[in-house]
Amino acid sequence: MVKPTTKELLKARIERLPPEHLELVDRLLSAFEVPASQRARGSQASGGEDWTAFIRQTYGSMADDPIERQPEGLLEARAPLE
Repeated sequence: MVKPTTKELLKARIERLPPEHLELVDRLLSAFEVPASQRARGSQASGGEDWTAFIRQTYGSMADDPIERQPEGLLEARAPLE
């Protein structure tokens, strides 16, 4: 049976790491932090209202200038792989 990961378990594992790995762990943890600007307005994942408001505000915003797909260009001739 796999034990659930807890903060205490993670802290204990970090304590056993060699000092040269601590910067890497710190950078990894920083990647998961929510920026203060996003915390202030709430996460879009938790508040569907933010997403629907965005759609209402931007829906049809390019109606006067629709996106057009241009014809494909010519492929560059390259030497065959061996």
